[in-house]
Amino acid sequence: MTEKSNTLLYTQRRKKIAEAAKVCFSRSGFHGGSISDLSKETGMGPGQLYRHYKSKTELINEVVRIIATEWRNFLTERLIHLTELLHILDGQSPFWQGWSSQDHALLLEAYSEAARNKEVREILYKEELLLIKTLCFRNEGKMKYSSERIRLILIIIDGFLCRIFIEEQLDLDELKKIELFLFNSE
Repeated sequence: MTEKSNTLLYTQRRKKIAEAAKVCFSRSGFHGGSISDLSKETGMGPGQLYRHYKSKTELINEVVRIIATEWRNFLTERLIHLTELLHILDGQSPFWQGWSSQDHALLLEAYSEAARNKEVREILYKEELLLIKTLCFRNEGKMKYSSERIRLILIIIDGFLCRIFIEEQLDLDELKKIELFLFNSE
């Protein structure tokens, strides 16, 4: 095998391991998902796994990078066209199509891990800054929304994602006031 072939194979295996880790970690959490579970999911032995990732912590950080990047890309695509706050607060709205329950569980796990793990917190923070920068200047290089307004939208989205249940009675008048502030004020 050539060096290029070896590098490609190594990269493909790392990706396969990370994708399998997403499945395991979304199901059992970062600390509940074991190397044994990951071995079963990938069909690789523990030695092969450790050849590609030095530690479980390194693998967790890689999975957080992947899910944080996917989350940033998902929100960038959705928030550019968002005009109603109600779309965020309705889990069945077109806004949420394409964001799977597995991704949802993994993102919540990443947020939880950020409270304990400085590296995870930095990964999530870096992706959030990229998202804010992208959304601020998405309108032909002109600022569409201020970074403060985007942060408020992200807080609302984060709050919605972390809710255990959806309130049956939303205060629509209050929601309209927030919506006016977020989307119609300059």
